[in-house]
Amino acid sequence: MLIVDYYNMKFTALFAAAASVSASTNIMMKNIFQDPVAPLSSCGGSSDTLTVQQVTLAPYPIPAGQPIVIAATGSLSSTITQGTVVNVAVKLGFIPLINKKLDFCAEAAKVNISCPIAPGPQQIQLTEVIPSSAPAGTFDLHITVDDPSNNEIVCLSGKVQIVKP
Repeated sequence: MLIVDYYNMKFTALFAAAASVSASTNIMMKNIFQDPVAPLSSCGGSSDTLTVQQVTLAPYPIPAGQPIVIAATGSLSSTITQGTVVNVAVKLGFIPLINKKLDFCAEAAKVNISCPIAPGPQQIQLTEVIPSSAPAGTFDLHITVDDPSNNEIVCLSGKVQIVKP
């Protein structure tokens, strides 16, 4: 159980940070935002205040037990404040693995971003390791970020592949 909890924590932190905002483009990275091989796309509406332009992972597919760099770029049209939440749901096929609500500002602080976050261009880059005990497979991912009034800031959904090296 401890290994599963650790895996859930790492996987959740990785994708919560991706939703947190969004890093410089690197030719070595695979853009998985609206990519036909590993599609990750916006599931939000026109009222979303964060528009994500790009999400990249290097290397991709994600090798379990090895470092990966996740980077994202976007544009924010209103301030993100304390009380904002990240909702992360991850499934392997029909099996739910993660369904968590996280404090956005606490997650952002882990990558040296502090709230409030002012409107304008946003970028983030971080390095994480998915534990080697993580199962290989294609994971369905659904992330929403909601402000303290429950208004959606951004919604992302898609598939992410983890492989055994």
